[in-house]
Amino acid sequence: MKKIILLIALSAIIISCSESSDKKAQRAIKDYLQKNLNDAKSYESVDFGKLISDSTKFDDDLYNSGIKFSESNFEFFSSVYNESQNPDDKIRMTEAEKEVIEKKKEYEQAKSNFKSELIYKMTHKYRAKNKFGAIVLEETLFVIDKDFKKAKKY
Repeated sequence: MKKIILLIALSAIIISCSESSDKKAQRAIKDYLQKNLNDAKSYESVDFGKLISDSTKFDDDLYNSGIKFSESNFEFFSSVYNESQNPDDKIRMTEAEKEVIEKKKEYEQAKSNFKSELIYKMTHKYRAKNKFGAIVLEETLFVIDKDFKKAKKY
C-alpha cells in the first residue's frame, strides 16, 4: 500500500513539474514577440486563447495563380495568332502553351511531394508600442511547430 501511495505521489510531482503544452506554446509566442515587436520592453500580455492542434495544408492558391496567369497569356497569344496568322505570334503562343504545361507539372510534383505536418495554433491578445510609439492592443493568431520551439504570425 505504501508503494502505491509513493508511486502516486511521484507521478503527481513529475506531472506537475513538466511544462504543459499550453505553457510551451505561450513561451514560443512570447519569444517570437520579443524578437519581432517594435518595442519589446513595452510588451504586456493580456490573454491567450485555447491551443488548437492542426496540420499543414498544401497551398493550392500559390500554384493555381501561376497556372491561371500562364493560361491567360496563352489565350491572349492564341487570339492574336488566330487574327494575324503571323509566325512570330505562333511562336509566342507555343511558348505560352509550354509554360502552361510546365506550371501544371510543377503543381503536380509539388502536390505529390507535400507531407503534412502537425502544428498548433493559438491566439494571443497583447499590448505593445507600435512604430509610432503608441501603445496598441493586438490580437494575433500564431502557428506553433510540433515541438513548441518556434511560433510565427499566421
